[in-house]
Amino acid sequence: MAIYTGEPDKLHQVGDSTLGCYDELKAYLTSMTQVQRGLATAVVSPGAGNAIQNVVGDAVQKGYSLAATLYEIVHQLKVTGVHVENSDLDSASQLNAKVGAGTSKVDTNWA
Repeated sequence: MAIYTGEPDKLHQVGDSTLGCYDELKAYLTSMTQVQRGLATAVVSPGAGNAIQNVVGDAVQKGYSLAATLYEIVHQLKVTGVHVENSDLDSASQLNAKVGAGTSKVDTNWA
């Protein structure tokens, strides 16, 4: 098991940044779907029209799969950040209990 030695706030920042990428990807996928609909009415050739629909449809599906993965990453970063912070607080409390309240140098006020 790996030990995380970073700051929980950094995990939250990375999660927020990744969430921005997720939102951007979803906007592009919506645009691609609109383009796909426009091409469906604009392309007259049945063979070309079907090929375009299949390729764009496949790209959109893969994009939504990527979006789901990004969302899972965001969720895990947020959960891990909270878990790390809570683990730090629990460890500090245990240490303070062992050495006696008021005598520990562990600062749990992370404002």
